[in-house]
Amino acid sequence: MKEEFWTTVCDYMPRLRFLFAALFVLLVLTVFSLAFTTVGSPSYYIALIDLVLVLVATSITVFLQWRCAKNKRRRGEWRPEDRPDE
Repeated sequence: MKEEFWTTVCDYMPRLRFLFAALFVLLVLTVFSLAFTTVGSPSYYIALIDLVLVLVATSITVFLQWRCAKNKRRRGEWRPEDRPDE
């Protein structure tokens, strides 16, 4: 069951990378919006909530990518770039 789950998740790695890129853009936009809002205004609190949500989603995405890379190395499918194929 566990191996099937990670196999399914890791099959979506290109989509996870796209999600990470999109989340990074949202993170940058949120930080800019926090920098240019007045502290205590409703938009400031909305930006804080958005920052928390984006950071949680980014953390989950980074964890999934790390775990898939770890599984790939353990199975022997991963090769360092400086070592030629054997």
